[in-house]
Amino acid sequence: MLTLSSDTRCHVGLWSALACCGVLLAAVIMPMNTALADRLVYVYSPGCGACMKFDKEVGAIYDKTKESAQLPMMKIELGQWQQGDHSLRQCDTEDVFATPTFIHLQDCIEVDRITGYSSDELFWFALERMDNRSKGHGSAVVVE
Repeated sequence: MLTLSSDTRCHVGLWSALACCGVLLAAVIMPMNTALADRLVYVYSPGCGACMKFDKEVGAIYDKTKESAQLPMMKIELGQWQQGDHSLRQCDTEDVFATPTFIHLQDCIEVDRITGYSSDELFWFALERMDNRSKGHGSAVVVE
């Protein structure tokens, strides 16, 4: 049996407390770091016809694409976006007024966006163009 002096117990208690704080700090920092990763934010409205079409044609398969591996998509309802009721509220973005809107974030900064959706072919083209332009922080792409 190991007997500890009161000084040793204090040190053990201090190390336990520091370890606990480290776990808590990691829990706080981890979500912040994931918010800084490159991502495609999809702002949608439940009654939006173009959003429903996107969900059917692209949204259903996006997670299985190479584009998703490089630019994971996060879907946020327009009301939540406008009210700041989402995990990316601290990011530097322009306002969203129309849906669907696809915002490319790099390090929590909007570098490009696509507004609108008409077909899967045009979306993939616009996404590729967005990726190419984002390397130089280009401007928005509007799909009609």
